[in-house]
Amino acid sequence: MKPKDPLPVTEQSAMVYSIPCQDCDAKYVGETGKRLGTRLAENQLEINRKYKLSLVYGHTQQLNHDFAFEKTRVIGRVNEKIARLMLETWSSTGTINRAIDLHLAYQALLARLGSVRPRPMRQTSTRNREPMPREKRGVGRRSHDQSQTLPHQCAHKTENNSREQ
Repeated sequence: MKPKDPLPVTEQSAMVYSIPCQDCDAKYVGETGKRLGTRLAENQLEINRKYKLSLVYGHTQQLNHDFAFEKTRVIGRVNEKIARLMLETWSSTGTINRAIDLHLAYQALLARLGSVRPRPMRQTSTRNREPMPREKRGVGRRSHDQSQTLPHQCAHKTENNSREQ
């Protein structure tokens, strides 16, 4: 592996992923901030150790099915936990996940946006974005205009001026 080669998917972190069942159309959707390989190993351990709170183990035990861990698909990469949870919920329709279904209005929006978003979402990053020009950020802008002075500053200036006179 060369220094600039992309990391294998199992070595990447902060993502929402989907594991399909080998024997039926069911799938498990999960999110992790860990490396994907670590999280998949944890899912397999839950099955091996018969962890009763695991949805993956529950599906395996109840229906005697197996999951195709090698066919795991990345749905999206997001650094923020809340955004990952939203993407997981957004992607959990028709899965074995325990979740409260989305409100009907959001389900309609999801169906409508499904045709607009043909490929998985990319990881959000600010590394390669162009910086905003200084004028737009407000850096280096100084104004002596009273319209941008806060009211308490105006009162303080008037009070000081009246004392001096």
